[in-house]
Amino acid sequence: MLWRCRHEIWGSNPTDPNSPYLNTATVTVLGNTGNLTKTSHTFVGWSTNSGAAAAQYTAGSTFTISSNVVLYAVWVPPLSVTYNGNGNSGGSAPTDPNSPYQYGSTVTLLGQGSLWLTGWNFHGWSMDPSGLGTIYAPGSTFVIAGNTVLYAIWLYGGPPTGNQYTVTYHANGAGVTGSPPVDYNVYQSGNTVTVLGQGTLDRVNYVFLGWATTSNAVTPDRMPGTTFTMPSNNVPLYAVWRVGGTVVVPFDGRRAGLNGSKQETINYQTGYPTIMQVATNLPNNTDKSAVIENLIINGLNLSNNATGILLENVCGCLIRNVTIMNCEVGIRVKLTGTNGSFSRNNRFEHIRMINVKTGILFEGTSSAKDFSYTVIDDVGISLASNSTDTGIKVGNNNLNADLYGAFVKANVWLNGSNGTGLGVDGKIRGSFVNLAVTENGYNVGRCIFLNSNADISKNQSFLLAVLGVTNNIVLSVGSSYSGIKIVP
Repeated sequence: MLWRCRHEIWGSNPTDPNSPYLNTATVTVLGNTGNLTKTSHTFVGWSTNSGAAAAQYTAGSTFTISSNVVLYAVWVPPLSVTYNGNGNSGGSAPTDPNSPYQYGSTVTLLGQGSLWLTGWNFHGWSMDPSGLGTIYAPGSTFVIAGNTVLYAIWLYGGPPTGNQYTVTYHANGAGVTGSPPVDYNVYQSGNTVTVLGQGTLDRVNYVFLGWATTSNAVTPDRMPGTTFTMPSNNVPLYAVWRVGGTVVVPFDGRRAGLNGSKQETINYQTGYPTIMQVATNLPNNTDKSAVIENLIINGLNLSNNATGILLENVCGCLIRNVTIMNCEVGIRVKLTGTNGSFSRNNRFEHIRMINVKTGILFEGTSSAKDFSYTVIDDVGISLASNSTDTGIKVGNNNLNADLYGAFVKANVWLNGSNGTGLGVDGKIRGSFVNLAVTENGYNVGRCIFLNSNADISKNQSFLLAVLGVTNNIVLSVGSSYSGIKIVP
């Protein structure tokens, strides 16, 4: 079997080491193993037709041979993306500055441009002018495989009653980051407008409440998802912010200190026991992850029973270079069982906790308790003076939690609390643990406490360093452990 390519091509034809074949033998097609290239073209496969525009075979394909076969390289030239107004009354369709594209490239769809159609609202783009195919919103993407024309899709907005009007969203405030949403529709007076959400807007120590038609409003009069009737003028909508409240970090967002590097303090706000929370990314967005870094989180007083950071049904979050103080719980990692059964791959690095009752708490349910591959690296926890204080709690009051394949490197100071360095109400297995527990001369407290049916075993390594603590490991009925090396 022969492999051939056409003119203006560099590289070498692949050589099939199994050729020649017996009649009816199965042939496995090779890839572009000779690194063939053609200027401004993309190799997509092979064909028995020297003039083919589409590949008949790709690498790994098979066929049954019954005669001599020549496979020709198939090349795709640069591919164009063109926008079409599809019956627009006026304006111009956008022009993609990145066109033409190479085969297999990702195309990001543009906005409406200046297109408008009397009595109709712009709804997106489609490769089918009738709109029966997929409708793409501006900012969405697709992978290009051929020259593409994108047609504007219009939704009827009522008979024309005059001029065309727009709705524009404004961030409205000092220190706001991110971008407000964009409404690409052009409205007639009397049309129905659906209010958009927050977009990617964020403001340090503020909570987004909604939108208002004036920039100095303290109460929103346009809430996301609600509707209003378009007046005979353009409508500006301004973000309304309120100081305080729980700071919510999007599941794919980043919350960092001032200028991204300097530590910034976020304090407890009355009526909001959770100071910061990461939005859930289970079950459909586990490839997205939030980052929290360079912050000081202060619960102000233990009587506020504050949680510093809550990860409820969250995977893959990174928290680093953070100080947490005066909190009931420093970091609470929680599974409810409603969004998924695991909260894996969360990382807590270079964290200091001061005057907390519980440093890191893992809470699950009987069916949702998998906190595998958690990383706790360079974490120092200084407990408050309370007999129930615990540095790291794996499970809580029969709310089970299992740590498999975890990495734990932490120091816990009991501070005369008669507390516990590590409390387990679940399982720790297959993990690497390096835990130091220190009691400041009071000679009370416990290094490790295993609740009923808890188990620590089959770990890669489990090193417990003890200083000034009387009780190294305390067991409840049915609990067990093995492989813990104690260093006094």
